[in-house]
Amino acid sequence: MQPGDTLAQARERFGLETRSRSWTSDGRPIFQYEWELEAGVLIRLNADGDGRLEKVGVALDGTQALNIPTLAGLRLGQETFASVREKFGATLETDLQLWGAQGLYTVAQRTPLAGAANRRLEFVYQMPEGLSRAQLEQIGLEVQRNRNPAVLEPHLRDRTPFLVALEETR
Repeated sequence: MQPGDTLAQARERFGLETRSRSWTSDGRPIFQYEWELEAGVLIRLNADGDGRLEKVGVALDGTQALNIPTLAGLRLGQETFASVREKFGATLETDLQLWGAQGLYTVAQRTPLAGAANRRLEFVYQMPEGLSRAQLEQIGLEVQRNRNPAVLEPHLRDRTPFLVALEETR
């Protein structure tokens, strides 16, 4: 599956989704669909209102060791925050995000996919537990305002992303 495919194609391939939800972002609706696969792997697709896929992601639960070859020479389950920074360097954009009701602080790194216009890779990491709200706010200031992702290194260096996605950019 890749951006531009349809929800109907995904259902044809994976069957009926395990979970779906929707919300509004930047004034437009986002529809998300998930399929639970084997070994703690989850396929997560975002589609527009017509069922056209805009984002295709693979979420890993981290309970099992994985080594899945994928785009751009990446190996899901083996890449870490440090190895992604090493591979993509200055092209990475980094954001600290608070995810809704779960209250999870996550870090998203995005980079254009070489040779594919209007496509980018996204890597999402969960910040470790035990950081105070003040620490997270200070890290957030460094990452968001000062564009200094190096402050994340001690917290995320060896962490593997729990979500890797390919998405279309506008």
